[in-house]
Amino acid sequence: MGKILNIINDNSLSDEKKVLEIDSILSSVFFENSTELSQYELIFEYVEELEREVNNGGFDQFFFNSAGNYTEDIVSALKEIGALYTADLVSEAAAQFPNKQVPKDRDTRQEVMESLPKEVTTKWDELDHKFYEYTDNLSELLIGFVKSHLDSFTH
Repeated sequence: MGKILNIINDNSLSDEKKVLEIDSILSSVFFENSTELSQYELIFEYVEELEREVNNGGFDQFFFNSAGNYTEDIVSALKEIGALYTADLVSEAAAQFPNKQVPKDRDTRQEVMESLPKEVTTKWDELDHKFYEYTDNLSELLIGFVKSHLDSFTH
């Protein structure tokens, strides 16, 4: 908790920088063995997974890559931090899959994505633009979340 506490208390850092610093600590653990993270650290990382992927290539990339495995967890994480608008965007993007179900297996999901109609890509592009507006200030919400659960951020 020492490193994260120092980051949270560093008034020279913006919320965005604090999020990046905390993510740099937690992401390596997340990718190596996510079971070592507390439920609160996982919530933080789920939101960061979404941001990484959508900011790099939109919802198409998010679902194509392994981050899509965590779609349900990400929606829950967004709700937990109070990012309800963004949770709705992710839910709407996920609803473009057949039966509104995102396959948890990456290979299966990629196969399904290959057969999706062009309208889905158009819809995802529209949702990308809404995401980039940052109606929910994810950095501010994440820092508030960390502060509220600081004792659970042990890495």
